[in-house]
Amino acid sequence: MARVLLVSADSLWGSEFRQRLELDGHWILVLPSLDTLEQRALSHRPDMVVIDGTDEDAAAVANTLRRLPFADGMPVLPAGGRAPSASPAERARWMDRIAEVIRTAHENPLARRARRFLKVGPLELDRQNRSVRLGISMVSHVPRRSFDLLWLLAKRSTTPRPICARRLILSKLWKKRGVRDRQVDVTVSRLRVLVPFLENYIQTVSSGGYRLIPPNPSSRPASPSRRLSRD
Repeated sequence: MARVLLVSADSLWGSEFRQRLELDGHWILVLPSLDTLEQRALSHRPDMVVIDGTDEDAAAVANTLRRLPFADGMPVLPAGGRAPSASPAERARWMDRIAEVIRTAHENPLARRARRFLKVGPLELDRQNRSVRLGISMVSHVPRRSFDLLWLLAKRSTTPRPICARRLILSKLWKKRGVRDRQVDVTVSRLRVLVPFLENYIQTVSSGGYRLIPPNPSSRPASPSRRLSRD
């Protein structure tokens, strides 16, 4: 089953499409516009987005979702090309084609694994359980915002620009206005306490940000595994 956000200003088409996808066992949320897309994506964590529009519309949505740490690379499928005057049979065949694309995208095991797991050297992150493993040490069910921060730092650590400025972190993890840079510092401090075996790898940068120094493969932290309470 895929969790799908469907964006369509056409309420009748959106309702028909939702019913068609629900027959395949998918969970569907229909949005009438893009205004609440980021908020809904944060609260519902979809596997993909289907937009009633063109390839260019889908590319713009994908670029917007890239700001969310868990949604970078999320499939955005354009569902344009339907004829407004199409017969019910033609609409049904068209919806079947889109449903097949959704099924194929959702069942791609490599794409699904890439969205759930992230490995940087010996450091392993599991988004589903919000777990962090380094060698024999593991912490599971890290609070969501702390885990999303670590995921962001880990992904950036493998790029040519590994430093995450505080403003970048704020834009990806907080959508409320008025949140100050200090909140980032508080979250980083909390992450260092929650996952103590990473304390020496999360580095404060004097220019105003943070970076994750990928652990050496020979690292053997001695902290015991533990499970945190769910947030």
